Amino acid sequence: FGEYILENILPKGSAILRVSYDGAYVGILIFLALSTYAIVRHGLFDIKLAAVRSAAYLLSIATLSAIYYAAAYVVSITLFRGEMTSAISLSPVNIFLALILAFVFQPIKQFFDKMTNDIFYRDSYKNDEFFAELSQLLASTTNLRGLLERVSKQLMATFKSEQVFFFLYYSGSNDHYMSAGTERHAKMPMYDARLLDEYVSTSKYRVILTDLISDNPTIHKMLQSHRIGLVLPLRQGKKIAGYVLMGDHLTSYYTKRDLSVLVTVSNELIIAIQNAVSLHEVTELNATLQQRIDVATKE
Repeated sequence: FGEYILENILPKGSAILRVSYDGAYVGILIFLALSTYAIVRHGLFDIKLAAVRSAAYLLSIATLSAIYYAAAYVVSITLFRGEMTSAISLSPVNIFLALILAFVFQPIKQFFDKMTNDIFYRDSYKNDEFFAELSQLLASTTNLRGLLERVSKQLMATFKSEQVFFFLYYSGSNDHYMSAGTERHAKMPMYDARLLDEYVSTSKYRVILTDLISDNPTIHKMLQSHRIGLVLPLRQGKKIAGYVLMGDHLTSYYTKRDLSVLVTVSNELIIAIQNAVSLHEVTELNATLQQRIDVATKE
């Protein structure tokens, strides 16, 4: 439309308007470039998912086209003695072939969806299965350390993390803590935990990704030194009860779906862990009382 105005309506010497029109082109290109960067940088659009789904649809369409032309060719050979044009143009045959394609489209699409998922999403998991397995695991044991180790292994296997471990406060004080997780997990000293407490208390995010921390270089460097790629704070009201600390993703990166799943299970984790912590504290108290009784008996 702009070209039509420039060529047919405006005078030939309207150079200023032409420059403005060309500048609009440049502005649009800059806007598209910045928008694309923002989408990719902040994960506003899953390009990989769009590419995989597009490939699945293209393969489905190509397969349906091949089935259609193969069926039309067979019909032309058997019924119309090779007259391909007349075979395809007959409306009853077209309706019959369209019905066949309508019935086979969904199975073909499901096949290519599964095939592309197996190729591009080998690390995928089903939310319902993960929730069911985690709930069963949380209800199967009340031993605190054993619970933390088993949950860590479950999280590491599901989210393809390099390591997973818990850092928990107990005994109603931030002076007592327990750290447990997968084999050879990092050890976070109390000093670093204090730094993380201060940062999390002012952060608006429910899940913290190390790579996206730009407002606190100290925290970013500290988490990297422990090979931590993701932090899930465990809160009881406004109080921080501890953390789930996960290493870098082994194959790609943590997605928005991963973060959403972790936020969903955080409350269930807190309840199960708190019950195990309470039992652990009672066990420690009983052991301490028994020691005092033994000492008093000897005296």
